[in-house]
Amino acid sequence: MLKLKIVYMCELLFDKSCYVPTSIVERCGRPCSLSPLMLDAGEELADGNRLCALTGMLYRPGLGKGGITAETCGARVDVYAALGIADASAQVARMACFSCLSLLMDFNPSNFGAIRKIDSNKWRAAPIFDYDGALGFPFNGFPIANMCENPLLFELLCANRFSFLNPSWDWSWYDPLALVGFEDRIVEALAPCQSLPSGFAELIARAFVMQRDYVNKVARGEAS
Repeated sequence: MLKLKIVYMCELLFDKSCYVPTSIVERCGRPCSLSPLMLDAGEELADGNRLCALTGMLYRPGLGKGGITAETCGARVDVYAALGIADASAQVARMACFSCLSLLMDFNPSNFGAIRKIDSNKWRAAPIFDYDGALGFPFNGFPIANMCENPLLFELLCANRFSFLNPSWDWSWYDPLALVGFEDRIVEALAPCQSLPSGFAELIARAFVMQRDYVNKVARGEAS
């Protein structure tokens, strides 16, 4: 049910060219969380590692790390721009916005990519994929139960960790009203999970509201 809510959040935020419902498929003999619907006939997907090699940015600081930072996002804008993707800034803003709203820290080079039209060698940004950890608990070093008992600490950690958005990116695609009330859907999805500590659903929903307010400020150019 939570996965359906995440897909619905994507539907509210983006048009369908910018995300795909994920499933487990096999690439090069290994399971991978993306969708066969991502590619049209005569196209191939290159993940971030290959893109960095193609653009001469393989060893650029920050690109090889799993965490999401302003430096990582800026480097991805440069990678997309080097491939000739005209809306590079907007594409990275979408990915970063989704990570920020869904508390998704897994942002390693295998989790983004670009798609090449083989006959023309023209590139486009790949839709958002591999987001299985979205709307979960982002801080593995902290017991979930302790955070539920100390929600202010959790909110401070989120505010510090997910504060990497850049107002100079292209935010023309963003609708600040798209996710009004979505926190209720988060609670609806998480509350029935009996294995989670009491208050977890409400904790994630509060963090989402806080992050949504932050994204709105960035999109208006009011946050640095």
